[in-house]
Amino acid sequence: MNKGFTLIELLVVVLIIGILAAVALPNYQTAILKSRIGSAIQIADAIKLGAEMDYIENRSLTDDTSDLAIELPPACGKDSAGQVLCPNLYVDLLSNGTGGSPDVVVLSPNKEKAEVGYRVYLNIPLSGANAGRRECLAVAGNKRAEAACRSLTGKSNPTGTFSYVKSWNAYSM
Repeated sequence: MNKGFTLIELLVVVLIIGILAAVALPNYQTAILKSRIGSAIQIADAIKLGAEMDYIENRSLTDDTSDLAIELPPACGKDSAGQVLCPNLYVDLLSNGTGGSPDVVVLSPNKEKAEVGYRVYLNIPLSGANAGRRECLAVAGNKRAEAACRSLTGKSNPTGTFSYVKSWNAYSM
């Protein structure tokens, strides 16, 4: 008598593994996007704090991160021009962002291929309508990115849009 598995038994096992993978993969991809947003939040908050401290000291707002005294996470650094560089993140400090409000935008994984991002408005001026506002950004029409932002913010619909390199849906945090 031969001991081993029949072809049917092996096919059933492969089918079960395939079903489990099909169920788990979208959740895994959403979790990756959420972790990228978490990294973006950390970087953006550091730059926001540095920009606000620089404004208090110099009474002017810069859009050059090389002027800021900020502590970056270990994986990040500055290039020769002083711009913040992080693996799998694109960082930009806009002194005249949407509606004239200064803001920090961090996109992942880079400017051209970004699916998710994070935007935080500076508290300069303090009376600004958007001062301190935070948004999770998802590329418009990207279901996984929008699911990650909905999961992080608890908002089922975007609270606005943002046009920067491409069209984004913004979810207020």
